[in-house]
Amino acid sequence: MICLTPSNLHADWILFEARALSKTLQNTFVCPLLIGLEPSDINGPLAQFQATKVTREGILKLLKTLNTGLAESALPDSHIEEAFEVWWPKLEGELKKLPKDEDLPRPQRTERDLLEEVLSLVRNQNRTLTPEAVRGESRSNVSHKFGTIARTLDPNIQRWIVREKANGYEIAAFNESRKKYRLVLALGLPDGEFEARVISGLTEQSQPPDES
Repeated sequence: MICLTPSNLHADWILFEARALSKTLQNTFVCPLLIGLEPSDINGPLAQFQATKVTREGILKLLKTLNTGLAESALPDSHIEEAFEVWWPKLEGELKKLPKDEDLPRPQRTERDLLEEVLSLVRNQNRTLTPEAVRGESRSNVSHKFGTIARTLDPNIQRWIVREKANGYEIAAFNESRKKYRLVLALGLPDGEFEARVISGLTEQSQPPDES
């Protein structure tokens, strides 16, 4: 867990550790915990990981995610929720006692900056992944690519789940307003087509229903 605030977001030691962790992404459970920040404020190596805001809903989702990492030793969700109800008031009280961060404004990234980051990441993946590698792509890589694209379109997306299917992946994503996106993507999609389908799917599902 990496606790991020406006004052340490660009600290050299945090970025160094994040780069090291990103090289072992498939076997690593990392969560940036955002204090006074939004997911869209994160860039560089930290953007590869699913960030969590310090809210009741965010912390509960984080605990459930960590619990799934225990595989067969994971506790039932009902146990997690029961323990959370007991301990959240105490944790919330301690969070409110945290010393005030330096008086630094929250970083503001332009839309162009976000789009250029997506383009850079996709181009890097195009250079490093062969068609054979794409067909055998791990779920964590699919999650990383989806998250990078999805959070550019909807910065309020907090959580997404990638499930492997016989011929592809099913992705469910949720934002702060409890809106759910659902996509089904085939195996072996080139990065350009993967990006296009994610953008198309999310854009269509974000449109209000046609009442005509």
